[in-house]
Amino acid sequence: MNLTMMNREIQKNGFGGKLIVFGTMMLISAIATFAADPVPVRMIEKPLTTEQAQSAQKAWAEHIGFEVTFENSIGMQLSVIPPGTFPMGKEDHKGEEGPQEVTHSQPYFIGRYEVTQGEWERVMGPLRKQPTAGAGDRFPVYGINYAESAEFCRKLTQLDREAGKLPEGYEYRLPTSAEWEYACRAGTLTATYFGDKMSSRQANFDGGIPLNGAEKGPNLGRTAEVGSYPGNAWGLHDTYGNLYEWCLDWYHKRAKGGVDPVHLLPSPERGWPERVRNGGCHSHAGRYCRSSNRFFEPPEMRTSKIGLRPVLSKLHLDGLHQLTDAAHTDGNQIRTRDGMDTRIWNKRNHETGDHCVMAGNVSRRPGESFPLTLTDMSHHTWAHTCLTDGRILVRSNPPNQEPGYYLMTPNKDRTPKFERIQCDLATKGVLDRISLSPSETRVCFEFQTGFEDGVPGRTLYVADFDAKQPAITDARPFANEDGKPIWYAYPRWSKDESAIIYQAGGMLHLYNLANKSTTKVSTTDSVDDPHMKRAPK
Repeated sequence: MNLTMMNREIQKNGFGGKLIVFGTMMLISAIATFAADPVPVRMIEKPLTTEQAQSAQKAWAEHIGFEVTFENSIGMQLSVIPPGTFPMGKEDHKGEEGPQEVTHSQPYFIGRYEVTQGEWERVMGPLRKQPTAGAGDRFPVYGINYAESAEFCRKLTQLDREAGKLPEGYEYRLPTSAEWEYACRAGTLTATYFGDKMSSRQANFDGGIPLNGAEKGPNLGRTAEVGSYPGNAWGLHDTYGNLYEWCLDWYHKRAKGGVDPVHLLPSPERGWPERVRNGGCHSHAGRYCRSSNRFFEPPEMRTSKIGLRPVLSKLHLDGLHQLTDAAHTDGNQIRTRDGMDTRIWNKRNHETGDHCVMAGNVSRRPGESFPLTLTDMSHHTWAHTCLTDGRILVRSNPPNQEPGYYLMTPNKDRTPKFERIQCDLATKGVLDRISLSPSETRVCFEFQTGFEDGVPGRTLYVADFDAKQPAITDARPFANEDGKPIWYAYPRWSKDESAIIYQAGGMLHLYNLANKSTTKVSTTDSVDDPHMKRAPK
């Protein structure tokens, strides 16, 4: 049984299928560990032929165990895109489209078509009427903003996971601008995958103004059903015209090069933050419908000219795209960093009000083991975050020690080892919701002056962290320094540690550590978050 046949068997029987399938998976997994990856695409100096592009796609699809076209739980079709290197913006342009060498380190999937109105309703529910630019199940969805597009990807991830259709380690999200352009080009270096000229008989745009002197053609003045025009070598349709498509990046004048590039923070050069939209649309001239065309739009904008095309990828980036729905900042980050991703949680003693620390599932379900108790109820312990070496950062009053902040090493007999963390700020008040950076060299947290419960007006701090001493030093406030009674909560790190994400007064914000600037990233002015109901007035 090869990988493709095995994948079909799994899709037919579900991940809970026959043991023989599981056994075969384990065997092939062991063999694949030693199998060499296919050669990544390289199209720096010269383009690929159609045959070369399709051969690379097929090789990588077989390598990861899929056909070149993957169908998900709602019937959406996605194409496998091989990893590789290309010159982003390569059209002999200068300035914002000047070529930047970009490498995609991993294969990914991308929608063959723009998300249709039928697909949107299967994921998000009833759609607002869309009569102005084409309506029907096979027409692309439009009139949706960036946050709604990101939420569609999140919900699609959940649906595919529940249906057993999600490849392990993958999740849906919006494509980076570099992923979008690379997939659109499909090995070409010309203005479009048709060449340097393009007529509206090849894509849906204003045919009276074709690209680079091509023959004039029709102008529909609306969207067309997806797949109405020829696709590229990797099976993508309508990347030119029909609709612009939201991308994950914040818009910067200069495209970002390097490995798996993405602009995760707004440009400090622009007066207001804008997201990238790629492609072109049904009502624009041909010059806007090119592989390298990047345009911009405020993330809250809804128009009849913008839709989306999701990516399915192992590159989770730092998840900031999931924060722009203004709902939460992933309030519970307490999971082990040992590769097991075990949940650590705090259990309350209803008689004393104290807490002990638990490991495992919050509630027991059939087939699951009981959670493991790490501390007993003889003293209060509250877990904040975990270290890769297995220690847990807690606030506690251990036996025969002063109340404070500790690194706790769990033991099987519920008598853990406590190492006190030196922190001058802890003598003046409460450090809460402590978030440890990915490198484990810094922390951010809420600080409450004094030790009473429920004091409004917490200040957010960032500080250096030393796991060996251990110590929290050089604490610096970065939000609500004057202690206004506004709900400031849940500071969390971006993956690259360049920014801290937090709630403030019902909205999400990004604090850029390099230039100490703050940007609002919510697209609405209120959140549906249970913690907000307890926020100080």
